Amino acid sequence: MLRVLKIAAAVFIGLIGLLAFLNNLFNITSAQTFVSAVISAPEQPYYKIIGPTFGAAWQGWAGLAVIMAGELAVGVLGFVGAARMTAARNGDAAQFQRAKASAVAGGIVGALV
Repeated sequence: MLRVLKIAAAVFIGLIGLLAFLNNLFNITSAQTFVSAVISAPEQPYYKIIGPTFGAAWQGWAGLAVIMAGELAVGVLGFVGAARMTAARNGDAAQFQRAKASAVAGGIVGALV
């Protein structure tokens, strides 16, 4: 039963990553505008900026590309982990533990993105 729940969690990790990627892909202009606004720090007088700010349009696109690559990686790793865990669900504990590696990596990348 726990293995089935872990597989379901990996599927949800994959879905979240894929849906976030597709959301940004289908709303690419809005996503780029939002990322550009965040990295340019327009409210600079209201808080202390740590690190450089970015104002060029290409920097917004580069930031969005990094974000979308991370979201796609979360989706792929989650689904690959779910597939590997499904294949190993009747195996021994060590085999299932190895199969979880992709799903765990997807969760970690998701937390960082």
